Amino acid sequence: MIELLKSKIGLLHGAELEKFVRRLLPTVSSDYDGLTDTLNYLGRVTKGPVDLLAYKKANDRYIAVLCTGQHPGLKAKILDDIQKLRREDCEIREKIDEVVICISAPIGTDEEVFRNACAHHGWASTTYSLDQLAHLANKSSEITEALCAVEISAIKKALDAKQKPLPVTAPGE
Repeated sequence: MIELLKSKIGLLHGAELEKFVRRLLPTVSSDYDGLTDTLNYLGRVTKGPVDLLAYKKANDRYIAVLCTGQHPGLKAKILDDIQKLRREDCEIREKIDEVVICISAPIGTDEEVFRNACAHHGWASTTYSLDQLAHLANKSSEITEALCAVEISAIKKALDAKQKPLPVTAPGE
C-alpha cells in the first residue's frame, strides 16, 4: 500500500497537494486542526508567501506550511519559499513559530539545508517528504481510501471474484 500511496502522492502538485496536506496534517497533530488556505480580503484562496497556515491561539503564533511537488530545482524553490516568509507581504512573518515543508518528491539530505534555513530565521521546522507523507497517509484509512479509491475497488473486486463459492452439487448428481 505504501508504494501505491507514493505513486499517487508523487503526482500531486499545486492545489491538489495543498488539499491533501490540509486533510493529512490534522491526523498527525492537533496543532494542525485549524489549517487554512491563504485568503485574500474577499475570502478567496490566493497565492501568497505561505500555502497553508495554522493559528495557535494559546500563544498567538502561527505554523506556516509550504507545499511543493516541483522536481527540477526543488532545493532552490523551497529555499526561495522559506525566504518569502520574511517578505513585507507576509503578514504573519513576525509570528511564525514553525515551518512545515511538505514535498511530494524524495529529498535526500536536503532536509538539513531546509532546517538550517528555517533556524536562521528563528523558526523550528518539520519536513515531510514523499516517503513520510505516504506513511502518514497509510495510518488514516479515510485518506488512503480517498486517494486510492479506484485501486482499492479493483483489488476488492479481484478478491471477491476469487472467493466466490463453487456451486454445490448433491451427491449422486
